Amino acid sequence: MTMLGFMFPGQGSQYIGMGQKLYHAHASARAVYEEASEALATDMAKLIFAGNAEQLAMTEWTQPALLTVASQPTVSLWSKQACNHNGCWDTVLEK
Repeated sequence: MTMLGFMFPGQGSQYIGMGQKLYHAHASARAVYEEASEALATDMAKLIFAGNAEQLAMTEWTQPALLTVASQPTVSLWSKQACNHNGCWDTVLEK
């Protein structure tokens, strides 16, 4: 039996531009940003990809940003629009 596990990043691992490659590669990943942006009334893609590193380091922005970025591969995997058994992991794991 094959088992699959997910590891999620913690505070301090954030950086401007994180998750951008997957965002541009898959519509399901972009949908995660849209949902987060709507819920937080903030353009999360702008904050994460082109924002200020000091603002991103603030806990009130770090936590939702990390959740947004970490949710991308999970949503992509389950949507089956972006991934198969080995189709997206190279994109997900690249920094």
